[in-house]
Amino acid sequence: TISARVIDGYVQGASVYVDFNRNGIAEPQEDSGLRTDTQGRFSGSLSSEYPLLITGGTNHDTGLPNLLTLTAPIGSTVFTPITTVLQSMMLRSNDSAQVVMKQLQQSLGLPTTIDLKSYDPIQAAQTPSEAAAAIQIQKLNVQLATAASVLGQEVLDNLGSSLVDPAMEIGRAHV
Repeated sequence: TISARVIDGYVQGASVYVDFNRNGIAEPQEDSGLRTDTQGRFSGSLSSEYPLLITGGTNHDTGLPNLLTLTAPIGSTVFTPITTVLQSMMLRSNDSAQVVMKQLQQSLGLPTTIDLKSYDPIQAAQTPSEAAAAIQIQKLNVQLATAASVLGQEVLDNLGSSLVDPAMEIGRAHV
């Protein structure tokens, strides 16, 4: 059973797909039948072997439709534009989610003490001691979503591939 949240503002009415063929495309036969509630939450019995893809729905904060396909590394409990970039980086790297996440955080100037795979910046912003970091992370989510909505979904994938350290990839080729 998985319980998770879809965040670009909370996204309500989004569809959850299990990417059985790992092609990054939400296909009709992969629809889990799960939909997010008004707070972007969903839960159900899904395979933990495959990535999930989140499509459609409406941003609860703005009332605008979600035009992105959001994803995250397997085991994540939040699906955001940032976790989508993280997943894109993971697909281009042989490193663990933790290693790639630290690389992403350092590249984007995000706090390295926060687990982006489970962090809800909207909820965290309610705690005064966490507000600054939460606002920084949510602003980045909004910026990424805006760029992807205007320029296309591939912006998130391209950002992920550009942040993977080319020196690390070259080093692996010689191992």
